[in-house]
Amino acid sequence: MRSVATAGYKENLRAIVFKDLELGSFGFSVSDGVDEQGVFVNSIKPDGPAARAGVLPFDRILQINNIRFFFLKTIT
Repeated sequence: MRSVATAGYKENLRAIVFKDLELGSFGFSVSDGVDEQGVFVNSIKPDGPAARAGVLPFDRILQINNIRFFFLKTIT
């Protein structure tokens, strides 16, 4: 799913990403938010599974395998 907050609006999009068995990867990395809490896409491997599914850097990950991330809080 994509939560586009930086553009001044929010839109949730669903992306289904399958692991590339040859690479052993979904084709993206994640990081926590700096200005807001959450799990965000950090980088995308060109031509990887995530790129083919339309995932973009800075997308907010809201759910994976029916596990929602809206309740996660950064521990400092």
